[in-house]
Formats: sequence, structure tokens, C-alpha cells
Amino acid sequence: MSSSLNRRLNRLFLIGVELIDIKGMKNIYAKAPSEFWVALITAAVVVFWGVEQGILLVMVLSLLDHVRRGYKPKNAVVVPRLAHPAGKQSGPVRAGAAGLPLLAQYVLCKR
Repeated sequence: MSSSLNRRLNRLFLIGVELIDIKGMKNIYAKAPSEFWVALITAAVVVFWGVEQGILLVMVLSLLDHVRRGYKPKNAVVVPRLAHPAGKQSGPVRAGAAGLPLLAQYVLCKR
């Protein structure tokens, strides 16, 4: 390869690297690690395979992640905080657990 083509490719690569939002990716990892991995895998597929394949992959991975999280709900009952009578805290869902009065709640039950 000629040196001018090599320099152009290096510049293009550096521009692509600057488009990656490292701070945003760290934020996603802190809040939702599974979404971080979906984004990282998708970015790698786009870079090494192609945009169309990356879009198709992210659709499949996102759907699988959504279904996985949907089958592991994080349910809780809002109960008075023992240390602070005016406060509230969430407690585990168990038989006989009572929530706060006048608070709308939903119940998941097996059929």
C-alpha cells in the first residue's frame, strides 16, 4: 500500500474510534450490564462484519435480553420503614406480606 493511502486509513480509523462514547458505555454498564454487552457485541459486528448484520444481530440480542428480563421480574412490596416511621422501603414478596394502606398493588400468581 502507498503511504498516503495508509495515512488516510489511519485517519479514518481514528475518526471511528473518536465516535465511541466510552463514558456513555461505562454508564450503560453500571445501570444495565446486559445492555452494555449487547451494544459492545453489536459494535464489534458492525466494525468487523457489516452494518446490516449488526442491525439484525442487535434486534435478535435485544429481543432475547428483553424476554430473559421479563421472566425474572423484580417484584417487591412497599412497606413502612422500621427505622424511620414516615419513610417507606421495599420488601420481598412473600405470603402474608402487607403493603401500605391506600397503595395500589398488583399480584402475580401462577395459573
